[in-house]
Amino acid sequence: MIVAPVSEKGMIGIVVAAYNAEDTIADTIYSIRNQTDPNYLCVVVDDGSSDRTQVIVQDAIKEDKRFVLIFQKNAGPAEARNRAVRELSTKFFFYVDADDTIEPSFIERMKQNMTKYPGYNVYSANAVMENAEGSSIFYQMNKPKEISFEEICESCCIVGGGTIIEKKIFDELNGFKKQCHAED
Repeated sequence: MIVAPVSEKGMIGIVVAAYNAEDTIADTIYSIRNQTDPNYLCVVVDDGSSDRTQVIVQDAIKEDKRFVLIFQKNAGPAEARNRAVRELSTKFFFYVDADDTIEPSFIERMKQNMTKYPGYNVYSANAVMENAEGSSIFYQMNKPKEISFEEICESCCIVGGGTIIEKKIFDELNGFKKQCHAED
């Protein structure tokens, strides 16, 4: 388990599951490394890649103690994410797909929202997604509303890279379900 320093109450965990992501994983890692709030721990699980994903990640995270790389036999994205979450000791975490990036101020802004709206188990942000034709689609999240994490998991409606989840709720529900697979 990767243990967050006791003095870092605001530490956020980040999970990246990667499978044959050599074309995109460096951009993903650098978007995490370039955060304006450096208080995070990141676990990257290489889910049995047969390409250069592992080497690229090792190069991108070298000497940055906030990152850990785990290699496992291919088990799918849900199992890779679950493995990474189990390695974290942080109270909250979010995941980023190996082909996605996050804005430099993402963690900083999300922590501001978590302070403004305390007591929730799940925090979601706006997201911009690019479709195959290169057009951007903007997803706007509204003010906090009551929805259970179980409802979110069952409906597969988490926007990757835009949702921070309390780890204890995740643990109570036994993590991501294998049958719940969505790809952007």
